Amino acid sequence: MAYFQVSASISFSAFPASNAFGLVRSLNCQALSSFKMDDFHLNSGITFKSYIVKELIGQGNYGKVYLMSKQENPNELVALKVQRQFRNPIPFETEVQVLSSLPESCHFSTMICHGTTANIYNYIIMTHCGDTLFKMLKRTDDFCFSLENTLRIGCQLFDLVRLFHSFGWLHRDLHWGNVTINTDAHGRLKMGMIDYGLCIPLNGPPIAQVISRWHTSLYVTLGHPYTEIDDFVSVVFLLMRCLDLEPFGRRVLLIEAKKAQFHSSPERLLCEKYHWIWKLYNLVESQRYTGIDINAVKTYIRSVDRNFDPSSDISYTVRKGLVVID
Repeated sequence: MAYFQVSASISFSAFPASNAFGLVRSLNCQALSSFKMDDFHLNSGITFKSYIVKELIGQGNYGKVYLMSKQENPNELVALKVQRQFRNPIPFETEVQVLSSLPESCHFSTMICHGTTANIYNYIIMTHCGDTLFKMLKRTDDFCFSLENTLRIGCQLFDLVRLFHSFGWLHRDLHWGNVTINTDAHGRLKMGMIDYGLCIPLNGPPIAQVISRWHTSLYVTLGHPYTEIDDFVSVVFLLMRCLDLEPFGRRVLLIEAKKAQFHSSPERLLCEKYHWIWKLYNLVESQRYTGIDINAVKTYIRSVDRNFDPSSDISYTVRKGLVVID
């Protein structure tokens, strides 16, 4: 993974809106009240400073994320996140703080620079941290990974979350769009995590907020204060996704009831060959008030299939230049 030092004075407003941004409306004060994120668009191939816009790789309530490359070295990638200033500023400010606190590695995005463009949008340029777990699953033939690679991913994710916590943060939003797969200096596949806008300090005051999504724990769904265990529970739920399992369904109104059922009688929602997942879930939840024992968790993961070592490298093939996990 490559890292760069660039000036924090990058300004997209130096380019005409018509050809650089592809904006539906010109960026002027009279249009501010009617602007939406749909109005903001960076055309592929636009060059500014030492970066070339490659493609839009994500968008949502927060704004948009673009993949960019350095002009003289197309293999050196960075990410650009853009958010309108008038949205809630806390996630943007939190992300800047977390990005600035993380060390450079293949596991986390780190800060390059941030600022404001066109007097409307906040932006962050950060190191790129690989493709999302969701994108990697889409490359497979049946939208799932092998059991062996799922266990390998599990071992890496438990270590990754513990490492992230060691820097003083809880993530709170570990889903398959915020977990990535990157390569280290030796070309091995390594898990990463991105999108730090919902992070809170690990040792800060308790924050209770109802977050009812497929990747959040039952405790968080019921509005209990978020703790380090809740990030680890999200890891267990991510492993279900790696095997194309959806025991909670897709209807938001049913998630709480399904999670309550899974919490008390998980065997009813998973067939026998996947009982190891709810046993892993129970192991993690049993440590909610004692603190996570990563060694115990990884020992259990090793016991699921004793014919191989889950700490071994994630296996993959290359198809049309793309990494496809087995």
